[in-house]
Amino acid sequence: MACQFLDRGGWGSDSICRVDGHKLSSHTASNVCDTWGSYTDCEYYKKGTGQCYLTSAASVALGYGFRDDCAELTTLRRFRDGYGMENYPEDVERYYELAPMIVVEINAQPDAQEIYRQIFDEMVLPCVALIADGELDDAYARYKAYTLRLEEEYLPAAT
Repeated sequence: MACQFLDRGGWGSDSICRVDGHKLSSHTASNVCDTWGSYTDCEYYKKGTGQCYLTSAASVALGYGFRDDCAELTTLRRFRDGYGMENYPEDVERYYELAPMIVVEINAQPDAQEIYRQIFDEMVLPCVALIADGELDDAYARYKAYTLRLEEEYLPAAT
């Protein structure tokens, strides 16, 4: 079963992974993408090639290159993988599935940096503040609503 996220190149040209935009040789496409049916099962994705829109938003808003260890992201990851997985595991799995595709779509926008700044200001910072105040249910509601909005806007076929 071929991966649905592979854009196969013509003879002698590279194929493209639609999840993370990386070029793949025909050898890799044949030996990896034709083997895995979902990018979440892909050995390249599992090595960390998939990107999180939260990481992208923080990187742009805070003005540094790809970096995912700031306090805001550490707080949100701990929240998502703790509280979220304990209470809403299906939602967290869906996030892991769709977040890299949202990044691909946002990156294709001419105003991608502004979109990421908006995500950081409207979702990341308020959620971190709610978590710090112990308002976990409210933080989760905001996190989920914002993620659903991004899905609807950038991945209408997935909703």
